[in-house]
Amino acid sequence: MAYLVDELDGQKSVLDLIPRPLWTARPPTDPRSLLDMYGAMLEAECGAYRDQLGLPSEKPASSGDPLQLIDRLAEARRNTVEGLRALPADDFPLETCFHITQADAEALRDVGLRLHEAGLGKLRVTQG
Repeated sequence: MAYLVDELDGQKSVLDLIPRPLWTARPPTDPRSLLDMYGAMLEAECGAYRDQLGLPSEKPASSGDPLQLIDRLAEARRNTVEGLRALPADDFPLETCFHITQADAEALRDVGLRLHEAGLGKLRVTQG
């Protein structure tokens, strides 16, 4: 579960390069913007996932700023992982954690596809 925090931290340097209009753009094939995608991950983390894990829900602090949103998502996952570490080993919800990490992978794949479709997934070489 903690890998999401590492992934988000790694993405921040790249995500900071995304032009602001792409964060709110909605292509014809998907009604969600990048902000919507990360916002949905935050809402699931603070609500449904914590409920499924038997942890108290949190109120997600949404943000229109992409990097703040990423930071809040990472912090919410840190809180979830901390809550899981406090559980007795016999009560650890391994199968639920597996399903959540699968949902993380799907959401991150969708973000990656969106960036690729926007032309941000192409290798660019500049002469200098």
